[in-house]
Amino acid sequence: EESKRRDKLIKKKMAILKNACSAQVVWMLDCTGSMGSYITAAKDGIKSMKDQIIAAAPSGASLEFGFVGYRDYDDAIRFETLDFTPDTSTFQTKLSSVVATGGGDQCEDVWGGLNEVSKLSWKVDNGARLLFHVADAPTHGSFFADGADFLDYQKGFDSEGALTTSVLKKLCCDTGIQYVFCEINSSTKAMIKKYNDLLKSVPGCGRDTQIATSPLSKAGDIVKIAVDSTTASLATSYMTATMS
Repeated sequence: EESKRRDKLIKKKMAILKNACSAQVVWMLDCTGSMGSYITAAKDGIKSMKDQIIAAAPSGASLEFGFVGYRDYDDAIRFETLDFTPDTSTFQTKLSSVVATGGGDQCEDVWGGLNEVSKLSWKVDNGARLLFHVADAPTHGSFFADGADFLDYQKGFDSEGALTTSVLKKLCCDTGIQYVFCEINSSTKAMIKKYNDLLKSVPGCGRDTQIATSPLSKAGDIVKIAVDSTTASLATSYMTATMS
């Protein structure tokens, strides 16, 4: 009886360690006209990204990748999505079909992209869940602009932040996703600041649940940002699991 109990505990511990070495990574990209080089960088860099993360992560690490591309309300193809897959070739095939096009004003449908991310098949028992958001334009809505006068045909969007708070809560608080924003220019600073303020306002979410910003000086840097953030997250998850 004691032997069976010990075997059960060992199996449970091994399952915990296996989950601690598993990561789901999503790339969410603005896919309007100015973003072609970033779409290409994600497509071309995905295999190298996976190889580097596996090499640096604890033994037995497994990775799944997903993709959400968003444009704007009036664009013919508003969203491009790929649910999680461990196959980098599938990811590359999807991104090969994505064309940088559209975007009628300066702002884009960022909320719509986040909402699509929330619909993916996230596994809450995984060791690491990460969202890398790459954009060169802010969300619609004066509420998120901090007084900046962007060309925005939807200035009244989410005027009190309720829709955005809801989706951020679902992603960062309920699902435990680490949200990393890859900043191309300064136009998105006010948006991310407001997003973080909204996260702070969510009861029970924790004031440390914040979006991290990584400056993106050139498109190819997205590989390094993803590798560094994912390996650090997996290492923390594995260490926590071994000590539990």
